[in-house]
Amino acid sequence: MKKSMDLNCMVRLSAVLALVGILCIGTGCELDRKSSGGNDFRGTWALYQGSAVGGTPYWYVHFQPDETFFISNAADGSGVRVSGTYTVSSGKLTGPFTNPGTGEGRVEATIQEGILKLDFIEYWHTPHKVIPFSGSKL
Repeated sequence: MKKSMDLNCMVRLSAVLALVGILCIGTGCELDRKSSGGNDFRGTWALYQGSAVGGTPYWYVHFQPDETFFISNAADGSGVRVSGTYTVSSGKLTGPFTNPGTGEGRVEATIQEGILKLDFIEYWHTPHKVIPFSGSKL
């Protein structure tokens, strides 16, 4: 009786582990990711000033797989305005940037219902100037 119970538990455990593996492969989870949630941010986003997405994009932000980013005037990445690095922790992206000839700052971002909510914080103002943007992924 005990051997069949142990065998039954092992079969169930194997089935659960196989199911978890299939779900992980099917949903594209990456076990070796440096930053939790990093893939949600990666890619190019059209940025709109304020809390609403729509109209003509103001800028474009490009979050690279190597955890660098840049903001440009165009979706193709031309007309780079600022560049920096980023990390993601608990669904929040943060990172310093340099605006050549102007100064430094940082970005802070989350994704809410598929919309990027990004604060562009300019350190060259006293107090620091915060410009809110909303973004849609291209």
